[in-house]
Amino acid sequence: MKTNMDQILKTLDGDSLKDNGKLLKLKDICINALMSMDENTTPEEKINQYELALKVNKGGEVELSSENRVLLKKLVGKLYGPLVYGQANGMLENDD
Repeated sequence: MKTNMDQILKTLDGDSLKDNGKLLKLKDICINALMSMDENTTPEEKINQYELALKVNKGGEVELSSENRVLLKKLVGKLYGPLVYGQANGMLENDD
């Protein structure tokens, strides 16, 4: 299923969410989450996360397998709070 990685996240009031003056896109939070790790991250998981980050970084419509969607939702959920995670979860569930 394809997902538009250039979708802009919003504040609770519906304004565009910004990080240091830059619009915050789905691809930005996904890449941040993919580049995060903990002491239990295996070398194989690191390679998988790196390769997925390269794919997501292209932006636009990106084909994501169901396994990649699950991974992205899991990692974004670990790194971000409800405002960002709630939107990212919905964006990763819906195809454009």
